[in-house]
Amino acid sequence: MQFGFKQHSSCAHALFVVSQVADYFLCHGNSAYLASLDASKAFDRVNHVKLFNKVIDRGLPRNIVKILIDW
Repeated sequence: MQFGFKQHSSCAHALFVVSQVADYFLCHGNSAYLASLDASKAFDRVNHVKLFNKVIDRGLPRNIVKILIDW
């Protein structure tokens, strides 16, 4: 929802939304899982061909790797 790029909005708003969604599911007896990744500078100096070959070798399905390559 791009909280960081809206006026009068911040990470605190995003964290509030995440906690409310998690609380909703947990209160209704469901599991809630969360994954977060800030990869803005993580792959600046990585050989992407080698990286994708390694994840394929480790068993990540090729269709997911293709999505990541296109992304």
